[in-house]
Amino acid sequence: MSHETGRPGASTRMHCPRTACAPRHRRVLEAASCAAGAALLAAGAASAGCPPVFAMAVHYAAGSMPAGLVAGDFNGDGIPDLAVTNILSQTASVLLGNGDGTFGDASHSSTGDFPAPIRSADLNGNGRSDLIVANLDSNDLSVFMSNADGSLQPGRRIPVGSRPVHIAVVDLNNDGSPDIVSANEFSNSIAVLLGGPDGALSDAVQYSVAGSPSTITVADLNGDGAPDLIVPRISGAGIDVLLGDASGGFHPAVEYATASLSFSAAAGDFNGDSYPDVAVSNYFDGTVSILAGMPGGTFHQAVHIPVGIQPLQTVAGDFNGDGHTDLVVAVQGEGSTAVLLGNGDGTFQPAVTYATGAGAYSVTIADLNGDGVNDLLVANYQGMSLSVLEGRSDGTFEAAVDLPLPGSPSSVVLADFNADGRPDVAAANQTSGSASVLLNGASCAPPADLNDDGVVGAADLLILLANWGLCPVRKPVDCPADLDGDGNVGLADMLNLLAHWD
Repeated sequence: MSHETGRPGASTRMHCPRTACAPRHRRVLEAASCAAGAALLAAGAASAGCPPVFAMAVHYAAGSMPAGLVAGDFNGDGIPDLAVTNILSQTASVLLGNGDGTFGDASHSSTGDFPAPIRSADLNGNGRSDLIVANLDSNDLSVFMSNADGSLQPGRRIPVGSRPVHIAVVDLNNDGSPDIVSANEFSNSIAVLLGGPDGALSDAVQYSVAGSPSTITVADLNGDGAPDLIVPRISGAGIDVLLGDASGGFHPAVEYATASLSFSAAAGDFNGDSYPDVAVSNYFDGTVSILAGMPGGTFHQAVHIPVGIQPLQTVAGDFNGDGHTDLVVAVQGEGSTAVLLGNGDGTFQPAVTYATGAGAYSVTIADLNGDGVNDLLVANYQGMSLSVLEGRSDGTFEAAVDLPLPGSPSSVVLADFNADGRPDVAAANQTSGSASVLLNGASCAPPADLNDDGVVGAADLLILLANWGLCPVRKPVDCPADLDGDGNVGLADMLNLLAHWD
């Protein structure tokens, strides 16, 4: 038995089995099943979405003026922990997770001046996360190795360049050890530190770019298996592309013009030709530049698409399940998010804007409610809130639901803090000296999956039919087919099951 719903042009005809020779009770149940399914199809029924639901935020003291936030496992117990950089305290704070979504008190480690960007990675291969912090005013990194109890060893200070505003951790030379890349705003450079198996790091090697870098996007642009770098700039209108040489080094940067200074770039195959393309947000121009990739990691001249006032971060994803890359942009000047659906040929439909909150500066793509469709999480700095936009399967989104915070969110991470299979949210609140944790309570996983195989189908229908009638009085737990909890397995439960049929 099969049916299709919710797709344009999909058949709404249901083929019912011949039951004339079956036992009477089976004929009755099959007829009921077919009638129920036909009724659902005639009405164009589809499984209802369930909006992402987050518990009220719980706040944990961090330090003075939190900036960066990252999740990691610093004590190797398999439970996500949090680490926060604190600008005025000049510390990094670690909050160990308890496994139920709560966290212990923060422990603090000294950093350099103006610690902000932060990353976690297992630098020495011992199964525990270590911590890398960029210190903007002391022009170096603080690298902390973790102990078995989750505490941090004293940080090693490694010079990288003037004002390291962004760091990325990636294996540049395919030796299995994480390497570190730093974008240095005032020295117009990218610094590379190669890692070793024991956590050792090389001295920084500098690569010049054409202006002040803002962030780093890592992608394999020429298909040689080596990571390459896309570097947006906040001086001049352009990006720099550095192709990796597979040994951990890079070829000289090649500059490509955009329309304005930029804080963000996203890579993806926008036109289906297997060559990575790049989208760059142009802060003062109100556009996103699309640079189509060519063989060898080179790019065509940029094409600009309007998105709104002061676009900050651009992220690539697939919002309507058509296999084409779409874009979403956090538009700071309008307190909104702009969604551009890809046509698959390198062009995009006009931006559709969704109101979020004041100072929208970052957007994260994730399936927050388990329905198989991407949702959006937007951080609003001036609005002191997060906005959740539930995705629909056609690439549109529900109106934003705002989650208030006690301060301005400077960084946001997603992780499953309580092991329930759903992504939870943590935010560093820059103006309140805290980190907030919001546990995810949404789930669109249908209870009609009676055999827990991840699919609602014929096997589940057979289980329901086998349990048709009143549930056992003494053992209601043995009645999983009673989907509506009324003590009876009947037509309402069958309708529920058919509504979730895969």
